[in-house]
Amino acid sequence: MGLFDKIKNPLHKETTAAQPNLGMVANPANQPQAISPGNLEPSAEQRLIDGLSKRVGNMENEMGKMSTTLESLKRGFQESGDKLAMISENVKMVVSLYEVVSKDFNPFLDNTPDEIKEITEELRKELMGLKALIESALDDLRELYGTPDLKQIFKVIEQEDLNDK
Repeated sequence: MGLFDKIKNPLHKETTAAQPNLGMVANPANQPQAISPGNLEPSAEQRLIDGLSKRVGNMENEMGKMSTTLESLKRGFQESGDKLAMISENVKMVVSLYEVVSKDFNPFLDNTPDEIKEITEELRKELMGLKALIESALDDLRELYGTPDLKQIFKVIEQEDLNDK
């Protein structure tokens, strides 16, 4: 039947000296009563035990279902944790790769060797000198041929605009 099959009736106390009455059922007044075909209805205690046994059986089934659900949730959490750890590792690898790449190609850091810096500075100075020579030659040509100085005209126009405001 269930869990309570071996439980003795708590209202019926047996003594060690008492002999079992075969074919007899104890009533609540502890007087033996003969089992007869008309007396097959279970007693109140037996119905209580049967009801409790059914409830315990249902609870055991529900606990089994809960245990199964709990195990599946544990597996799901474990899988999620594993995936999260894998994602974390991937992010670390991407960040380290970014650091390696950006270290060589970072536009905010000047990793130019000193020799190239010196050559670049010399070229810049020569270019500025050439620019000054070209501007001087243009000014000389304007004076020779009488072309107007556009820079001077633009300066005058800008100055007039500022005065108008």
